[in-house]
Amino acid sequence: MSSARFRTPFPLLAALAAILVAGIAEVQHTFAAQKDKEFKSAAAFNAFLAATKQTTTDILLRIRINQILSALAKRADGVKALETELQFDYGPKTHCAADYAISDCAGSSATSTG
Repeated sequence: MSSARFRTPFPLLAALAAILVAGIAEVQHTFAAQKDKEFKSAAAFNAFLAATKQTTTDILLRIRINQILSALAKRADGVKALETELQFDYGPKTHCAADYAISDCAGSSATSTG
């Protein structure tokens, strides 16, 4: 196990925390870049805000939501790896009563129905 990777009994919680910790500086940077690209003046930006009935805070929130969704999409690629890791870590420790045994149960010869 790599010491650079944080281990917790709740790996999904740790993954979510890592996504949510991203700094406001990234949001501000993205906002400034998009604003400069789309609007030639402060007046043009203010006219956009008035026409759309949005505030700068609304736009910052939308940028943050988009960043979180992008991060979650990237993490989704790792879901299968997480499932494999959980099966490796907990599969041998999972014992099922005979009537409930499936292939995921340790020492079971049953086939999975899922």
